[in-house]
Amino acid sequence: MIIETKRLSLRTFQEKDFADTFAIYKDNETCRYLLHDPWTSETAEDLFNVKISNSQLKRDQMLNLAVVFQNKIIGDLYVWYTDMRETVELGYSFNRAVSGNGFATEALQKLIHVLLKS
Repeated sequence: MIIETKRLSLRTFQEKDFADTFAIYKDNETCRYLLHDPWTSETAEDLFNVKISNSQLKRDQMLNLAVVFQNKIIGDLYVWYTDMRETVELGYSFNRAVSGNGFATEALQKLIHVLLKS
């Protein structure tokens, strides 16, 4: 699955995305707002492999989408079903180096549009 916006591509994670993704999640300030600790060199590979395996939205499985800008992973969108009927929740994390450019807004607007059409 590849979803295109004006500047971004949203797609499932691939092995080649490890370094860019690690750069997002090893940041203490980014993880301060998440439900997990920053990734370390000891935990990163296992945690990244979960993102790769989360390639479809199912009742019991989250969907992770890499946000790609100029061939670099700058963010991660996640979608999961809640306990409420036909309701999903969205989350996102972006590399702080790209904050202030509207990338999260652009990516989330497109993802919401796609989800509502499904």
